[in-house]
Amino acid sequence: MKIYILTLLSLLSGISKCDAQTENNSKHAFPGIDNWEKVIAKATAENKSIMVDLSTDWCSPCKLMDNKHFRDPEILSLMLPKLNSYILDAEKDSIGQLFKLKFGVASYPSFLFFTPQGEYLETWGGAMPKEYWMLYIKDSIDKVPMPRPGVPQGLKFQWPDFVQKELKANFKKSTPSKEELNQFFAKCDYKKFVDFNVCRFYPRDIPDSLLYAMLIDKKWLDDNYGADVATDILQKSIEWKAYAQVQDSNWTKSWYYMNQYRKYFPQFEWELFNMKMFYYETKVEVDSLIQLGLQNPSFVYDYISKGIVGFICKHGKTDAQFKQAEIWNKAELDKQMSFELAKLQAQIKYKQSDIAEAKKWAKIALELAEKEGVKLSAEDDFLKNIISKKKG
Repeated sequence: MKIYILTLLSLLSGISKCDAQTENNSKHAFPGIDNWEKVIAKATAENKSIMVDLSTDWCSPCKLMDNKHFRDPEILSLMLPKLNSYILDAEKDSIGQLFKLKFGVASYPSFLFFTPQGEYLETWGGAMPKEYWMLYIKDSIDKVPMPRPGVPQGLKFQWPDFVQKELKANFKKSTPSKEELNQFFAKCDYKKFVDFNVCRFYPRDIPDSLLYAMLIDKKWLDDNYGADVATDILQKSIEWKAYAQVQDSNWTKSWYYMNQYRKYFPQFEWELFNMKMFYYETKVEVDSLIQLGLQNPSFVYDYISKGIVGFICKHGKTDAQFKQAEIWNKAELDKQMSFELAKLQAQIKYKQSDIAEAKKWAKIALELAEKEGVKLSAEDDFLKNIISKKKG
């Protein structure tokens, strides 16, 4: 997994006169940006801060935020009075590409905040539960702009050969060898601006010894590169290492990194929750996953209940497990009936050997599929099997 271009934070002296031919964003909750000067003029006249949702068309978390949170009346009632919000494609829009470069965007979605006069405030990355988003918005509006140290004067970006190759290939099909990375990290000096930014390209590959030296020296990094940039690379490095260890089934090592993450970045509860979810799902520990959900109810109800319920339906074995899945699923059904939720309810009742209820929910699911225009797949055949009392 590679990050897109992260550096050159201050090389672009301004973007106020950049025009972009953006597509019609009527399908999005927020409009696009054709001219940054006009955005600033509008925000200044209305005395509203500016939020830019930097996304891509292939990013599913971006779509979730756009389709769910940014159409939620409670969230909009908080945002609209104080924010003018926009959406940009980081890969297709010219202004989006400039934002990606100038503000070191490493993942999508990223939400960039500015004062009404266009001064950069901060970036918050990733989809998140409604509760977190609302707390973050309350914390972010009306802040004093964050000091951001500039690129050292006269600096030339003399990238290592493997980075130059990746830049030319836009980080596609050009992964450096382990030997190239080892040679670089053996001589890496994070106090050299270029070396630090190379580390930002490959956070998962940073050796533990170098990573912890940077953690100890974080104040220096904050003062010289910006607190948000320094935090981003360090927390992302530990996070990606944890995920990589889970993928390699190194359970003890992955838990070690999760403990380090909690130690150094306790404020990122949502990210740690997702790491633990991935850990328990990969190990197929149903009871541990349920316990994690019970300890974090707002995360479950607001964001990922369908994922947890689906996992329990697939891997659960006990009545207690299916009972908890039903509690979570019915809470979502009470909010809004949908094909996916009705399908899960049919699965749960079938697992509980309640055939009558399973048949009822299977019929509801098929009716909703037709109403919602859902194209059924082969895996949905079990709904018809339930109705005909055949095991799926």
